[in-house]
Amino acid sequence: MSRVERWIKDLGYGEVPGALLDSAGSVPPDHPFLTEVGGMFDTAGDIGASAGLCIDRVPTVCLVDAARLSGTKDAQADQIRRFCERLWNQNLARIVLVAEEDYLDAWSVDDPNAARERILIGTGGKLA
Repeated sequence: MSRVERWIKDLGYGEVPGALLDSAGSVPPDHPFLTEVGGMFDTAGDIGASAGLCIDRVPTVCLVDAARLSGTKDAQADQIRRFCERLWNQNLARIVLVAEEDYLDAWSVDDPNAARERILIGTGGKLA
């Protein structure tokens, strides 16, 4: 099981039928945001989503496997900020969760200056 799959399980994101998308190919053809959600998974702009959660068919949360990031911590932060900007420009997900083995970093799509929050595994979703 990949780290993203484990986090999906731990967060319960897979429990809502039809809400979890794990690739552009998993987006139903009648999805109201078919093109935009497909773009979330596009890696042409450095990185793409590893998974996405839709609430009422609206993309709300993107998960990114930290293993897809490259370079220094600053370079990785820049990759995530550019990804958040892409999502903001498409008016898509409001939060990006970057999955490490034992924690998630939560990034705001709406506020690039907001401090990221760290969620530790085994804390019931409490912030670090």
